[in-house]
Amino acid sequence: MSVLGFDVSTQSVKVVLLNSSLKVEYENSVVYVQDFPHYNTVDGVYKHDDGKTITQPVIMFVEAIEKLLNEMVSSGIKLSDIEAISASGQQHAPVFWSKDSTQKLNDLSSEKTLLEQLQGCFSVDNSPIWMDSSTTSFCRSFEKIVGGADKLASITGSSAFERFTAHQISKLFFNNPNLNKQTGRISLVSSFIATIFLGKHSQIDHSDGSGMNLLDLSTKQWSDICLHACSENTRPSENEDPRVTV
Repeated sequence: MSVLGFDVSTQSVKVVLLNSSLKVEYENSVVYVQDFPHYNTVDGVYKHDDGKTITQPVIMFVEAIEKLLNEMVSSGIKLSDIEAISASGQQHAPVFWSKDSTQKLNDLSSEKTLLEQLQGCFSVDNSPIWMDSSTTSFCRSFEKIVGGADKLASITGSSAFERFTAHQISKLFFNNPNLNKQTGRISLVSSFIATIFLGKHSQIDHSDGSGMNLLDLSTKQWSDICLHACSENTRPSENEDPRVTV
């Protein structure tokens, strides 16, 4: 038996293969800047002109995963011998899937590359990551809608932070009113990786979900109060205009 682990980080994607004795049989990585210069990232990310918005192209993750799988096969690893796959990633990086992504995932074929099949599967091409600090006004208005920072912390375990997914969703939907109609599902990077291998949308892990300001930690269910706040949070606080290019 062998177990494969993927980790999608800010600057690279890593893969490790363990045998039944938990010894490393294979490991490799893709470093975005070195291996994928065609994305023109700086240290693996896009730093926007406002100095606060920081994103990464989602399709770059897809290309990196596929490259690593191809290199495993070229090195003699039999993918059919792998019995389990683990996925981890940047906790606060959301992936916005398009409305037709469910069908495209269901139709994935080994006759074509992942890269060409998943092109156009994302309603947001460049997703915000944990380094993004552009949602301060959305954080404050979100807390106000919920009933204050302490109330939010009592539900989700934390007051509002700029990198948390709820506020990134509010900002992106505020800047693009049509995005809600274009988006069929929102993943985190970890569930995004699982989705690719399952060929269908994967649930979000509780531990990663706890960093979204949307999960009720006491019930391990999405909080109706926080979901309502995320939906209503299209009127940022005064004295700061969030209308930035994303």
